[in-house]
Amino acid sequence: MIGDSDRREQWLRASQDITGALLSGDDPRAALRVVAERARLLANAPIAVIAVPDEDNAANLVFDVVDGVGMGGEKVNGLSVPIAETGSGHVYLSGRSMIFNQYGDKVRARSKDPENELPDRVTELDSSVAVPLSFADEVLGVLLLARFHGQPEFTNADLELAESFAAHAAVAIQFGRAAEARRMLAIFEDRDRIARDLHDLVIQRLFAIGLGLEGVSMQMEPKTADRLTAFTKQLDETIREIRRTIFSLQEEPDGQTSLRTEMLRCVREVTAALGFEPRVSFDGPLDSLVPDVVRPDLLATLREALSNAARHAKASAVDVDVRVDRDGTELVLSVTDDGVGPPDEQGRRSGLANLASRAERWRGAFTFKPAPGGGAALNWTVQLPREARV
Repeated sequence: MIGDSDRREQWLRASQDITGALLSGDDPRAALRVVAERARLLANAPIAVIAVPDEDNAANLVFDVVDGVGMGGEKVNGLSVPIAETGSGHVYLSGRSMIFNQYGDKVRARSKDPENELPDRVTELDSSVAVPLSFADEVLGVLLLARFHGQPEFTNADLELAESFAAHAAVAIQFGRAAEARRMLAIFEDRDRIARDLHDLVIQRLFAIGLGLEGVSMQMEPKTADRLTAFTKQLDETIREIRRTIFSLQEEPDGQTSLRTEMLRCVREVTAALGFEPRVSFDGPLDSLVPDVVRPDLLATLREALSNAARHAKASAVDVDVRVDRDGTELVLSVTDDGVGPPDEQGRRSGLANLASRAERWRGAFTFKPAPGGGAALNWTVQLPREARV
């Protein structure tokens, strides 16, 4: 028989191994599998499960990682169970551990979906322990261990060891997530810098060269002028290629369209109506700090601002500036033009009223007033939700 002190030492060593694996940059999912495997072996349990919130249904937990020998874990993996009606759900909501019996019968009773074909041996599971994977005030998930009928039931001593192990694992998981977020932020910022340099420096220089060539061609003989025109067309194609490169840099790694790409598309949509291409600048990690719930309002505001400039401003230049601070607390959209300035009676324009409402929705502010030196300046500022911050 292994003594309590030896068992405690084994759990502690496993906790240290997992912490080291996660903090060394190992794949977070691989580390979670190690958490489940070590917990199952140390608890002498045939199955271990890590359940996390279901991204597709906030009322459920999903069995994200399953480790078991001869249990048909591939059938249990991905199983979604209601939070409100299960022991693991109670642990997730309360943040308190539980020991309960007849676990297999309860799982079978909860799984009435004919498409959820559970392994036969699930009904043989009896004594179970569920402990929260908690970090600070947040429950990241639930670690569940279960034993067969005939095996020793879990005791309070087992519960304490599992709780200590889960606490170490949760800290390591959270640090691993933070490290991954920092890595992705660095990638986004590097891509942003490259795209910004390409747009602000390279394209602008090529555009200036093209204008210069067009001016020179007007003073040349027709044959020479035709050659210069051909070179100008090649420059235009080069600019388009660079822009396509910028868009590819601004694509998310998982294939989703980045916020910057969506905003540049909005600008392109109104370019024909304006008769020229607005100058666009970005500042800050927009793609990682502006949450999905804010993006529709930001894009709608940009479209309305540009459409307003195209319809009423009679401008020859429009500047779009979008920035988010590094803490992810405030987002600012500024659109300025060199046109006739804002109308005297703005209240009659429902579009401008909608922009004010969109800003107020996020505890922000909206102004539309004359710009220094002439034209109009639209400023739309919102406070980003706390969940947007890294």
